[in-house]
Amino acid sequence: MKKVIPVMICACLLTGCRSKRYDVVSSVEETEEPVKETVWAVEPGLELDDVKPLEGFRERQTIYSTKNGGDQILFYETEQVGYPQEWGNTGYMTDAVIAEKDGMMGIWDYSGNELYPISIRINTTPFNAGITSAYWLHNDTGSSEFVFGAADTSKSKAYIFSKDFTSVTEVSAGEFISDPFGSIPNAAQLCMQNDSYGVLYRTENSDGEIGYQQSFDFFEGEELDDRAVVPVIDGSFSKTGSYTVMNKDGSYAASIVNGRGTYQEKTFVNGFYLSGTAQEKAFFNADQASQISYDYHDALYFEDGYAPVKLYGKWGFINEQGKEVTDFIFDDVSPVYQGRAYVKKGDTWGILNLKSVLEEGKQINLATCYSTENEYESIGKVTVNVRNLTFRSKPATGGTSCGSAMEGSVYPVYEKTEADGYTWYRVDAENWIADDGEWLTFTEG
Repeated sequence: MKKVIPVMICACLLTGCRSKRYDVVSSVEETEEPVKETVWAVEPGLELDDVKPLEGFRERQTIYSTKNGGDQILFYETEQVGYPQEWGNTGYMTDAVIAEKDGMMGIWDYSGNELYPISIRINTTPFNAGITSAYWLHNDTGSSEFVFGAADTSKSKAYIFSKDFTSVTEVSAGEFISDPFGSIPNAAQLCMQNDSYGVLYRTENSDGEIGYQQSFDFFEGEELDDRAVVPVIDGSFSKTGSYTVMNKDGSYAASIVNGRGTYQEKTFVNGFYLSGTAQEKAFFNADQASQISYDYHDALYFEDGYAPVKLYGKWGFINEQGKEVTDFIFDDVSPVYQGRAYVKKGDTWGILNLKSVLEEGKQINLATCYSTENEYESIGKVTVNVRNLTFRSKPATGGTSCGSAMEGSVYPVYEKTEADGYTWYRVDAENWIADDGEWLTFTEG
């Protein structure tokens, strides 16, 4: 069997990639007062269709010697630590995302710089996956290494990114394996059965007929790279829906706590994981075995102390205590990188100075991000006293929902009216919020 061993890339890198910079503010005269940092690292206006994180495989692999199956490639899900680009110590630079426009993909950083042109066509890649994580198989040595790249099935070629994402190496499509577990017959997985950790693997049938039989060995391997998430199986080797956390040395760490649903596979990142259903998700602190958030309709993972969460069609952010720290006003978001996050509203993206603004005690809400009104013309301020108060496009319960306000958010008020049994306050050119006498506190002046 060929062992999977990382090797260094030795290839000629292509050149000629252009670079594009989006300045945060324009230059000012020396006599003018410097422009203060706003909530934006890059102002909204980036014309992209989508922004996605570059994620390494959420499963690790090692060679494991079973009792009667010989060497097997053991796959196991671990807690992912750090930024997604470096999960598994990939060697790639961490400041990078996939930028998508008009059916093409490229690589940008969290300052709005283009690292690799948006030029990789999505619909010619397997499963329309575009840029993805994979293994580069080296036929001359029988070894492989983790890479980011894309396969072009129309040309039977694949393109593997350099470690800084500024160039690619062209290889044959057969050297680019994006589904290692499905491509390797002698693959094994960690699991728990009858309160004991073990390895489930496949061996050829002893009668010589085509097919495989499953076997289970108690785990006696070397120390793992990180804590592992291990499914519990029954006597017939079927998953029961329960999971535990296994220490690096193979000992029991903790049971996964399920919310109204089950553990969401491959969500254990930086000490937190998601549990629930496809429609409802809640965060849990793994070390404290406690739920820290409300149930959301979708969520990404914690980075730099913050996680994106989705509620009623709009995205916002929470901190590690489960507190909502932004309004739910974004149509799409990226994970946080060094305190910054890509966010989309309408047709364009911007990059938030999320962490620094919040640590300064400022708010990230509709007024601070997108208000088009002059605050000096306001008639007062309004403070939100409840969670998930809806913004509407007009002062009426039939107005279009435009997102929701976080509890404690403060907005300038430009107009006040009564309708449908509520007092309505206009907090921007086109956004209103309603008060039933307790939801809001209005202060004139």
